Amino acid sequence: MGCAPRIVTAPKGGAGWCGPLLCKQWQERPDGDLRLRLGLAAGLEMSINARRLTVLTIGFRTDMVIPWGIIGVGAGVVMLIAVVGSILPAAHVARTEPLSLLQAGRASA
Repeated sequence: MGCAPRIVTAPKGGAGWCGPLLCKQWQERPDGDLRLRLGLAAGLEMSINARRLTVLTIGFRTDMVIPWGIIGVGAGVVMLIAVVGSILPAAHVARTEPLSLLQAGRASA
């Protein structure tokens, strides 16, 4: 029972700032927004506590350094793989007659 991200309208009292990214299954749950906020808060608290524990066990405070170069390379590799992986299906659909695609239906391409 997967939950693929797609654009849906948020219900009244909806899903806050991430409403358009969540699927209907998540939004129809009355406690979905609360779960999301509690999960984000718990993740933040665990990262702060992990840093505090590091200071206590090692004995000195390390600076938090964000390796933007590595993050950029990783994002570039992901984008390259996505573009290369989408070229073959796009070329196949571009060569196909539009009417045959419409007649075949959604899952045929």
